[in-house]
Amino acid sequence: RLLMVREQLTARTLDDAVAMALRPDRASSYNTVFAHRDGRVMNIEGSATDAEVTTPSAAGTLAHTNHYVCDRMRRYEGDPGYARRSAVRLGRALELLDGSGGEGPVPGSIGPEQLASFLADHATSPSICRHADGAESSATAFWCLADVTAGEISYGRGPRCRGEEA
Repeated sequence: RLLMVREQLTARTLDDAVAMALRPDRASSYNTVFAHRDGRVMNIEGSATDAEVTTPSAAGTLAHTNHYVCDRMRRYEGDPGYARRSAVRLGRALELLDGSGGEGPVPGSIGPEQLASFLADHATSPSICRHADGAESSATAFWCLADVTAGEISYGRGPRCRGEEA
């Protein structure tokens, strides 16, 4: 998988990156969200043998957490309990992105600071910002914000709420 990701980073176009993620000789797959400075965004929800490509909603937003969302891909879900918890996080992410009762944000109105606050959100259980505590053993290992238009990336280890940037 790491070789696939490295190859995807060399792509010059969104179409090339998507083709690399969908290589038929892959042994497994990640969920990968690609965004290009031309404004297009694509989400690849994949397994070793199948994949579904999705794009932003009619409101122009896209979020994904750590479970299969597409109907066609749900049969590959290995842990339905984990998927239910992940769905809580996805619902919260979509709620934060939407922010207006279903109409979506004004294009360009969500900036890096707001996105960083979304990654540090603790409003639900489990929360978007994950901490290994109590019955929950999963924690956020790292966070990343990429501005593909400006060509800037910020990232850090651990939960975003700690505010630690690498």
